[in-house]
Amino acid sequence: VVYMDELNDDRPCYFAVEGIYMMLPKLTNVTIVDMPFKKKDLSNHTSIIEDIKQKGRIVYICCYPDQFRQLMLHTWHQGLNSGDYAFFYIDVFGASLQESHFLDPQRPWKRSDADDAIAKEAFKAVMIITYKEPENPEYGDFLRDLKNYSAKHFNFTTLRGE
Repeated sequence: VVYMDELNDDRPCYFAVEGIYMMLPKLTNVTIVDMPFKKKDLSNHTSIIEDIKQKGRIVYICCYPDQFRQLMLHTWHQGLNSGDYAFFYIDVFGASLQESHFLDPQRPWKRSDADDAIAKEAFKAVMIITYKEPENPEYGDFLRDLKNYSAKHFNFTTLRGE
């Protein structure tokens, strides 16, 4: 389990992977190793990749989408995408479903840059775990009421479209 954990925020990835870390060993005979990293650690992908090579074949990763793409590019360069490793991206906030984070939610590897071809190949070893936002009208009403309440009582507003 590879995850970003800054310790000074609300630790979304820590709490997202906690269930996997705690429950998976109870369901099957596997050993779980946690590999937290800080945002600044991603400048050195080599140490994270070496840890993956030494400690696992099924890898759950939780971090920001662009960080994940960079990490997958490095796994491709290190030869980890040939079928010996499986990567599960834990998309905590459904970013993979939003065009503001991915140019095309159907192609989360795409950034319209020189690395797109390699990223596309690297993402063939990836399964994305995310949620689907409800589409029913009651959820829309609830969300609107929640935003109004947050603005009125906590002076908290969200960006347009969130």
